[in-house]
Amino acid sequence: MKKINIKYLYFDDQVCDRCKDTEAELKQAVAEFRNANQNVKINLQKKRLSKGEIEKSPTILVDEKDLEALLYPVFRKRRSHCEDCSCLTGENVSCRSYGKSDRLTKEQILTALKNYVGN
Repeated sequence: MKKINIKYLYFDDQVCDRCKDTEAELKQAVAEFRNANQNVKINLQKKRLSKGEIEKSPTILVDEKDLEALLYPVFRKRRSHCEDCSCLTGENVSCRSYGKSDRLTKEQILTALKNYVGN
């Protein structure tokens, strides 16, 4: 049985919509992937980031590889202004962003996982 460790890095999962939405999409993708791939065991962990690490939030690592790298052979981590985290910290901050919506979708996460296991 193949084992995959997925780590979800986030700053705030109560107020920040970017973090909440990414986590929801991740949970849906993992559930769907588990149902379709009974021979793969997924260990899903969450790690809260400190204020000093906020630019990494939200990030998904698959066996310590950035999920975005599994989607695109060449990518550059992007950041954009995050109103929710700015309100939380009292400072103007930028968080990790993905594409035009700043979030990863369930479909993107599923594609990355399929690419990773070779489906």
